[in-house]
Amino acid sequence: MCCRTRHCYPPRRRFLWLTPGIVLAAVGMCIFAFAETESNYPYTHSAWHLLIALSIVFLLPDKRQQLRGMLTLLLSVVFLS
Repeated sequence: MCCRTRHCYPPRRRFLWLTPGIVLAAVGMCIFAFAETESNYPYTHSAWHLLIALSIVFLLPDKRQQLRGMLTLLLSVVFLS
């Protein structure tokens, strides 16, 4: 279906946003799991919260873009089938 309509869902541009989100979440989890000690707890915990919050910003899709993509997919299935 992607070849016929030349529109893929999710769009390739979306993967440019997923990459930093996944990297930030992975770094945050590594800090939480491996670098946190009692002496540096306030700093590593703050860094963990910051990285996880930033990863959520990158991982959540834009609602308008998501609705547009789902509508395009639905219309292509209904009319091209």
